[in-house]
Amino acid sequence: MAEGEENPADEDEILNFFFSEIESIDKAKSNADIMNFSAKELCLRLTSQTFASPYQVLQLKHNATEEEIKKRYRKADSKEKYRLVYEEAKKIVYKRHKANPNATTLDLIAAGVLDSDIQQIENEIQRECDEMLRKQQERREYAERCVRANMEYERQLAAEQVELEKQQLHHQVEWDKTRTLRVTSWRDFQGKVTTKDFKLQAFRPVDPKREQRSSTEGVKRGTIAESQTSRKEKRKKIVHDDDTYKANWR
Repeated sequence: MAEGEENPADEDEILNFFFSEIESIDKAKSNADIMNFSAKELCLRLTSQTFASPYQVLQLKHNATEEEIKKRYRKADSKEKYRLVYEEAKKIVYKRHKANPNATTLDLIAAGVLDSDIQQIENEIQRECDEMLRKQQERREYAERCVRANMEYERQLAAEQVELEKQQLHHQVEWDKTRTLRVTSWRDFQGKVTTKDFKLQAFRPVDPKREQRSSTEGVKRGTIAESQTSRKEKRKKIVHDDDTYKANWR
Protein backbone atom coordinates (compact mmCIF):
# COMPACT_ATOMS: atom_id res chain seq x y z
CA MET A 1 0.00 0.00 0.00
CA ALA A 2 2.85 2.36 0.76
CA GLU A 3 4.25 1.84 -2.67
CA GLY A 4 0.78 2.36 -4.21
CA GLU A 5 0.38 5.65 -2.35
CA GLU A 6 3.76 6.94 -3.54
CA ASN A 7 3.20 6.02 -7.16
CA PRO A 8 0.54 8.68 -7.92
CA ALA A 9 2.82 11.44 -6.56
CA ASP A 10 5.71 10.23 -8.65
CA GLU A 11 3.49 10.00 -11.70
CA ASP A 12 2.25 13.56 -11.16
CA GLU A 13 5.79 14.83 -10.84
CA ILE A 14 6.84 13.03 -14.00
CA LEU A 15 3.76 14.32 -15.84
CA ASN A 16 4.39 17.90 -14.72
CA PHE A 17 7.99 17.65 -15.83
CA PHE A 18 6.83 16.31 -19.20
CA PHE A 19 4.38 19.18 -19.67
CA SER A 20 7.01 21.73 -18.70
CA GLU A 21 9.35 20.23 -21.29
CA ILE A 22 6.64 20.49 -23.96
CA GLU A 23 5.90 24.10 -23.01
CA SER A 24 9.57 25.02 -23.13
CA ILE A 25 9.92 23.39 -26.56
CA ASP A 26 6.80 25.18 -27.83
CA LYS A 27 8.10 28.42 -26.41
CA ALA A 28 11.49 27.92 -28.01
CA LYS A 29 9.83 27.04 -31.33
CA SER A 30 7.65 30.13 -31.12
CA ASN A 31 10.69 32.28 -30.35
CA ALA A 32 12.52 30.77 -33.29
CA ASP A 33 9.56 31.46 -35.58
CA ILE A 34 9.33 35.12 -34.62
CA MET A 35 13.05 35.54 -35.10
CA ASN A 36 12.96 33.97 -38.57
CA PHE A 37 10.59 36.61 -40.00
CA SER A 38 12.13 39.39 -42.03
CA ALA A 39 10.69 42.90 -42.18
CA LYS A 40 8.97 42.17 -45.49
CA GLU A 41 7.53 38.90 -44.20
CA LEU A 42 6.25 40.56 -41.03
CA CYS A 43 4.50 43.27 -43.06
CA LEU A 44 2.95 40.63 -45.30
CA ARG A 45 1.79 38.63 -42.27
CA LEU A 46 0.23 41.67 -40.58
CA THR A 47 -1.62 42.85 -43.70
CA SER A 48 -2.76 39.53 -45.13
CA GLN A 49 -5.01 38.42 -42.26
CA THR A 50 -7.18 39.65 -39.40
CA PHE A 51 -6.07 39.01 -35.84
CA ALA A 52 -8.55 38.41 -33.03
CA SER A 53 -6.25 39.81 -30.35
CA PRO A 54 -2.89 41.54 -29.98
CA TYR A 55 -1.47 38.31 -28.61
CA GLN A 56 -1.83 36.70 -32.02
CA VAL A 57 0.09 39.55 -33.59
CA LEU A 58 3.07 38.78 -31.37
CA GLN A 59 2.47 35.01 -31.56
CA LEU A 60 1.80 34.75 -27.83
CA LYS A 61 -0.78 32.92 -25.77
CA HIS A 62 -3.67 34.82 -24.21
CA ASN A 63 -2.23 34.31 -20.73
CA ALA A 64 1.21 35.71 -21.58
CA THR A 65 2.71 37.97 -18.96
CA GLU A 66 3.77 41.56 -19.51
CA GLU A 67 7.43 40.55 -19.34
CA GLU A 68 6.92 37.97 -22.10
CA ILE A 69 5.20 40.58 -24.25
CA LYS A 70 8.15 42.96 -23.78
CA LYS A 71 10.66 40.25 -24.64
CA ARG A 72 8.74 39.22 -27.76
CA TYR A 73 8.44 42.82 -28.93
CA ARG A 74 12.17 43.42 -28.38
CA LYS A 75 12.99 40.29 -30.35
CA ALA A 76 10.75 41.33 -33.22
CA ASP A 77 12.30 44.79 -33.20
CA SER A 78 15.88 43.63 -32.76
CA LYS A 79 15.61 41.17 -35.64
CA GLU A 80 15.32 44.05 -38.11
CA LYS A 81 17.74 46.24 -36.17
CA TYR A 82 20.43 43.55 -36.04
CA ARG A 83 19.52 41.98 -39.37
CA LEU A 84 22.95 42.52 -40.94
CA VAL A 85 25.07 41.47 -37.96
CA TYR A 86 22.87 39.06 -36.00
CA GLU A 87 24.14 35.83 -37.54
CA GLU A 88 27.77 36.85 -37.18
CA ALA A 89 27.23 37.93 -33.57
CA LYS A 90 25.39 34.68 -32.86
CA LYS A 91 28.34 32.63 -34.13
CA ILE A 92 30.76 34.65 -32.00
CA VAL A 93 28.69 34.14 -28.84
CA TYR A 94 28.11 30.44 -29.52
CA LYS A 95 31.85 29.89 -30.02
CA ARG A 96 32.46 31.74 -26.77
CA HIS A 97 30.17 29.26 -25.01
CA LYS A 98 31.73 26.34 -26.91
CA ALA A 99 28.47 25.59 -28.70
CA ASN A 100 27.85 24.73 -32.32
CA PRO A 101 27.62 28.06 -34.24
CA ASN A 102 24.91 26.60 -36.47
CA ALA A 103 22.80 25.32 -33.55
CA THR A 104 19.26 26.57 -33.13
CA THR A 105 17.33 27.31 -29.95
CA LEU A 106 15.66 23.89 -30.19
CA ASP A 107 19.09 22.27 -30.36
CA LEU A 108 20.10 24.08 -27.19
CA ILE A 109 16.92 22.92 -25.43
CA ALA A 110 17.55 19.36 -26.55
CA ALA A 111 21.11 19.63 -25.25
CA GLY A 112 19.77 20.47 -21.79
CA VAL A 113 20.34 24.22 -21.76
CA LEU A 114 17.96 25.98 -19.38
CA ASP A 115 15.62 28.78 -20.39
CA SER A 116 17.51 31.24 -18.21
CA ASP A 117 20.76 30.32 -19.93
CA ILE A 118 19.13 30.69 -23.34
CA GLN A 119 17.85 34.13 -22.38
CA GLN A 120 21.31 35.06 -21.12
CA ILE A 121 22.85 33.92 -24.40
CA GLU A 122 20.25 35.91 -26.33
CA ASN A 123 21.06 39.02 -24.31
CA GLU A 124 24.74 38.46 -24.95
CA ILE A 125 24.05 38.17 -28.68
CA GLN A 126 22.22 41.49 -28.59
CA ARG A 127 25.14 43.13 -26.76
CA GLU A 128 27.52 41.72 -29.34
CA CYS A 129 25.28 43.11 -32.09
CA ASP A 130 25.33 46.52 -30.41
CA GLU A 131 29.12 46.42 -30.23
CA MET A 132 29.44 45.44 -33.89
CA LEU A 133 27.00 48.17 -34.95
CA ARG A 134 28.91 50.70 -32.83
CA LYS A 135 32.20 49.78 -34.52
CA GLN A 136 30.55 49.99 -37.93
CA GLN A 137 29.16 53.41 -37.04
CA GLU A 138 32.61 54.60 -35.91
CA ARG A 139 34.19 53.38 -39.16
CA ARG A 140 31.41 55.02 -41.17
CA GLU A 141 31.83 58.33 -39.34
CA TYR A 142 35.61 58.19 -39.78
CA ALA A 143 35.21 57.56 -43.51
CA GLU A 144 32.75 60.46 -43.75
CA ARG A 145 35.18 62.75 -41.91
CA CYS A 146 37.96 61.74 -44.30
CA VAL A 147 35.75 62.44 -47.30
CA ARG A 148 34.75 65.85 -45.91
CA ALA A 149 38.39 66.70 -45.15
CA ASN A 150 39.46 65.74 -48.69
CA MET A 151 36.63 67.78 -50.20
CA GLU A 152 37.56 70.77 -48.03
CA TYR A 153 41.21 70.43 -49.08
CA GLU A 154 40.23 70.31 -52.75
CA ARG A 155 38.04 73.40 -52.28
CA GLN A 156 40.96 75.25 -50.69
CA LEU A 157 43.24 74.28 -53.57
CA ALA A 158 40.63 75.43 -56.09
CA ALA A 159 40.17 78.74 -54.23
CA GLU A 160 43.94 79.30 -54.13
CA GLN A 161 44.19 78.54 -57.85
CA VAL A 162 41.39 81.00 -58.62
CA GLU A 163 43.08 83.68 -56.49
CA LEU A 164 46.40 83.08 -58.25
CA GLU A 165 44.75 83.37 -61.66
CA LYS A 166 43.08 86.62 -60.55
CA GLN A 167 46.43 88.07 -59.51
CA GLN A 168 48.04 87.04 -62.79
CA LEU A 169 45.15 88.54 -64.75
CA HIS A 170 45.37 91.79 -62.76
CA HIS A 171 49.11 91.97 -63.38
CA GLN A 172 48.58 91.37 -67.10
CA VAL A 173 45.89 94.07 -67.27
CA GLU A 174 48.14 96.59 -65.52
CA TRP A 175 51.00 95.66 -67.82
CA ASP A 176 48.81 96.14 -70.88
CA LYS A 177 47.71 99.55 -69.61
CA THR A 178 51.31 100.84 -69.66
CA ARG A 179 52.13 99.30 -73.02
CA THR A 180 51.33 102.49 -74.99
CA LEU A 181 53.47 104.60 -72.66
CA ARG A 182 56.39 102.20 -72.90
CA VAL A 183 56.17 102.02 -76.69
CA THR A 184 56.00 105.82 -76.96
CA SER A 185 59.03 106.26 -74.68
CA TRP A 186 61.03 103.76 -76.67
CA ARG A 187 60.13 105.41 -79.98
CA ASP A 188 61.13 108.83 -78.62
CA PHE A 189 64.48 107.44 -77.51
CA GLN A 190 65.09 105.81 -80.90
CA GLY A 191 64.21 109.08 -82.61
CA LYS A 192 66.70 111.03 -80.50
CA VAL A 193 69.42 108.46 -81.20
CA THR A 194 68.75 108.74 -84.91
CA THR A 195 68.89 112.55 -84.88
CA LYS A 196 71.70 112.61 -82.26
CA ASP A 197 69.54 114.91 -80.18
CA PHE A 198 70.78 113.90 -76.71
CA LYS A 199 73.54 115.06 -74.36
CA LEU A 200 76.87 113.31 -74.77
CA GLN A 201 78.22 115.03 -71.64
CA ALA A 202 76.57 112.33 -69.64
CA PHE A 203 79.19 109.90 -70.98
CA ARG A 204 82.37 111.95 -70.18
CA PRO A 205 85.42 109.88 -69.20
CA VAL A 206 86.51 109.94 -65.59
CA ASP A 207 89.90 111.66 -64.94
CA PRO A 208 92.00 109.70 -62.44
CA LYS A 209 93.54 111.76 -59.63
CA ARG A 210 97.07 110.92 -58.55
CA GLU A 211 97.83 110.54 -54.87
CA GLN A 212 100.44 113.01 -53.48
CA ARG A 213 102.32 112.68 -50.22
CA SER A 214 103.52 115.60 -48.10
CA SER A 215 107.23 116.11 -47.33
CA THR A 216 106.71 115.95 -43.56
CA GLU A 217 105.25 112.48 -43.80
CA GLY A 218 108.46 111.24 -45.42
CA VAL A 219 110.60 112.84 -42.73
CA LYS A 220 108.53 111.31 -39.96
CA ARG A 221 108.89 107.85 -41.36
CA GLY A 222 112.66 107.92 -41.98
CA THR A 223 114.72 104.81 -42.61
CA ILE A 224 114.98 101.61 -40.65
CA ALA A 225 118.54 102.38 -39.51
CA GLU A 226 117.57 105.79 -38.16
CA SER A 227 114.69 104.29 -36.18
CA GLN A 228 117.00 101.67 -34.63
CA THR A 229 119.56 104.35 -33.58
CA SER A 230 116.85 106.41 -31.98
CA ARG A 231 115.67 103.44 -29.93
CA LYS A 232 119.22 102.74 -28.67
CA GLU A 233 119.67 106.32 -27.51
CA LYS A 234 116.42 106.22 -25.63
CA ARG A 235 117.44 102.99 -23.91
CA LYS A 236 120.79 104.49 -22.77
CA LYS A 237 119.04 107.48 -21.35
CA ILE A 238 116.68 105.32 -19.34
CA VAL A 239 119.56 103.20 -17.94
CA HIS A 240 121.54 106.35 -16.97
CA ASP A 241 118.56 107.76 -15.15
CA ASP A 242 118.07 104.52 -13.25
CA ASP A 243 121.67 104.63 -11.82
CA THR A 244 121.09 107.86 -9.89
CA TYR A 245 119.53 106.08 -6.94
CA LYS A 246 122.90 104.40 -6.18
CA ALA A 247 124.58 107.72 -5.54
CA ASN A 248 121.85 108.75 -3.13
CA TRP A 249 122.47 105.64 -1.00
CA ARG A 250 126.05 106.69 -0.31
